[in-house]
Amino acid sequence: MLALRRTTPLNPDSESYDPDLVELVLSKQRSLIQGEGLSPSAALSYAAKSVMERFGTKPEPVPEAKGLSASQQAEERKAAQIKKNLDTANRQPASMKDAGMDSDKFGASNSPDFSKMTQEEFAALPEATKAKARGDFV
Repeated sequence: MLALRRTTPLNPDSESYDPDLVELVLSKQRSLIQGEGLSPSAALSYAAKSVMERFGTKPEPVPEAKGLSASQQAEERKAAQIKKNLDTANRQPASMKDAGMDSDKFGASNSPDFSKMTQEEFAALPEATKAKARGDFV
């Protein structure tokens, strides 16, 4: 894919910016989209490459990293991306999936189940337990 560099005639910030050349690229892109049914991004890439080969400067080759082969560069990029992903994962907050669940559903019950008590068992409870169950304490 053709990358815009700062010194290309297609870059509006460049001293060598050529609006006529940009218009040629866009015209070629439109004809490729309508005539050949290419996607806009593929048509733009093809149009820029063909117009720049004919009328503009040749694209500069992308320099390789010093002394590293393509597979070594790929390994370095992969390691850097894994490190970035792990850092992002470690910054995420803890799961709140079980927050707000009733404590008695997890076996932590501090008060007896009054609905299963007999009248005698309920009468035998201390008044403090009954008051707490009624919500007398705020």
